[in-house]
Amino acid sequence: MAAPLALTGAAQHCVRRRKLHRWSSRMAEVKTGPTEASVEEYIASRASEEQRADCKALMALLKRITKQKPKMWGASIVGYGSYQYTYESGRTGNSCLTGYAIRGREIVVYLAPYWEGAEALLAKLGKHNPPPIWRF
Repeated sequence: MAAPLALTGAAQHCVRRRKLHRWSSRMAEVKTGPTEASVEEYIASRASEEQRADCKALMALLKRITKQKPKMWGASIVGYGSYQYTYESGRTGNSCLTGYAIRGREIVVYLAPYWEGAEALLAKLGKHNPPPIWRF
């Protein structure tokens, strides 16, 4: 197992913001979890013809890699697999290992990049916009 990540800059800001929530008397509920909604209906209602073709290719690729069937996570993320995370406060949650969402004219791909070799592989990906928490 890889050593814990040392967070800097914007990633520390994200962690600090999450720590503030633990002092709140009302903890926010996690809204993005697995649902029984139809992946096919989501794609049909949101995707252009070009995006439908891209989604079909992504679905085949992610199903082959994860060996999982696609499942809706919340109202707009098509997710594969799941993992559990734990905050410093002890609060836990679940997220999909990988997935995608149709965001306007773009398709956003989500990854759980906390594995050995992720940084090197992401560098080979080409043009992409990793969120600050990925910069480790």
